[in-house]
Amino acid sequence: MVHPLKRTTQQLKKLQVSEPSSLSSKSANKMLLNLLINVKGDILESTGDDVFYREGEVVFHEGELADACFLIQDGRVAVVMGDLDEPTSVLHRGPGEIIGEMALLEGQPRSASIVALEDVRLMRIERESFEKLLQIDPVITKNLLSMLSYRLRNAHHLNKSNVQKRLFLSGKLADLEEKNEILEEIERVRQETIDLIVHDLRNPLANLFGTLKMFESVLPDEFWHEHGDLMAIAQLAYQRMRRLVDSLLDMRGMETGEYELALTAVDLRTLIEETVKLSAFVIERRFINVCFLMPQHQVMVLIDEDMIRRVLANLVDNALKHLPEKGDLTLQLDRFETYCQVSVMDNGIGIPAEDHATIFEPFAQIDGERKRRRGYGLGLTFVSRAMEAHNGRVWVETGDGGVGSKFVFTLPV
Repeated sequence: MVHPLKRTTQQLKKLQVSEPSSLSSKSANKMLLNLLINVKGDILESTGDDVFYREGEVVFHEGELADACFLIQDGRVAVVMGDLDEPTSVLHRGPGEIIGEMALLEGQPRSASIVALEDVRLMRIERESFEKLLQIDPVITKNLLSMLSYRLRNAHHLNKSNVQKRLFLSGKLADLEEKNEILEEIERVRQETIDLIVHDLRNPLANLFGTLKMFESVLPDEFWHEHGDLMAIAQLAYQRMRRLVDSLLDMRGMETGEYELALTAVDLRTLIEETVKLSAFVIERRFINVCFLMPQHQVMVLIDEDMIRRVLANLVDNALKHLPEKGDLTLQLDRFETYCQVSVMDNGIGIPAEDHATIFEPFAQIDGERKRRRGYGLGLTFVSRAMEAHNGRVWVETGDGGVGSKFVFTLPV
């Protein structure tokens, strides 16, 4: 004996939770009684045989040639139209209902599949016996026609309901498409505005850089002795603004696929030390303790040097911004078999664990100490995009001992 095909537990669950037909819940038993009211017990027993199907087993498939119909005696089945995994319609049938009769009446292949929703007991009635049963008494035929008429009316009602739902959803879809077009236009205008602003900033920045360089060469030593801090602040502000402009341009290029990495072999150890020196003025002025935990030898990686320098500068700048005076800043470099790992650690106010997943989104805001809002602008977003471009990773953790923050990124070697 060939065992019926069986649906998996997940596939069966989809059918079980489908909206059932109201037919089986309201009139199942009545139909069985009406259909068989004039059939004597011995005739009925000789007409069909009891068959059993386990939960999830397929009684028959859509498209099969029909050779029998079934009366449901115990349990429930699903009438599935379309693919069993993605059905177009699912109806439930219960005790007292007949299934598979349409294919016998029409002489056509099965129009749906039948799947046992639970262990079921059916009476299998062969085609010849089914036709014989209809000839026993016209009342049986009349009752069968009444049942089929009820099903057709029910199907018409369901179809009408589905049409109304489709019209409603079509209207909603049209509204969403219109709103999406508006959002796309807003995004286009926003991006064009940013592009214009960024490009317009480059010339003033170049002029500022030229002015600072000229001051370095023409101002007397006395000026530097008295006002050197002011010049250092100006240079630091220029560096930050230039880094922001370059990062915006690079992120735009990475989004459009226009940016190409300028890969060169770089000693990551030296790059880290050089980047920290750019913030020497802030470090000295606020008495920050800087610690390097790095190998004594070179750690060579193939990277876009300018981009990774800005990654490091953003992470260092972010740590310094939220460090208290006399705080600790630690930079650690580890070399593994297939990648290098850089950690930038501080003992500042830290970042709540629930914000770790969103901190790299544009203009992320989190609640800091004393409910003060901490903003991260686009710096960390650039860090994330730069890591993606280098096939690396970046994440944030709570600092050692539960104090401060620890930003970690990896680069393949």
